[in-house]
Amino acid sequence: MPKYNYKCKKCEDTFETVHSMSEKLHDCIKCETSGSLLRIPSAFVTKQKKTNKKQKIGSVVEKSISDFREALKEQKKGLKETEYK
Repeated sequence: MPKYNYKCKKCEDTFETVHSMSEKLHDCIKCETSGSLLRIPSAFVTKQKKTNKKQKIGSVVEKSISDFREALKEQKKGLKETEYK
């Protein structure tokens, strides 16, 4: 399931949550104001290294896939440890 960022219009609290794409939250979990949440678009950050070495494209892709798999494992581990109401 994807992660979503929300911000309350009233108390200005921001938080991140995981839910299905069809679901949308409306009530703030901190101040409990109804209809006060605004979904904030997620920002993707990319960083490019400038190198003089030429690399094969396949090795760069394999490295990226490996990094993403490790990040996914960490996210899954965190979600398993999270206690839901």
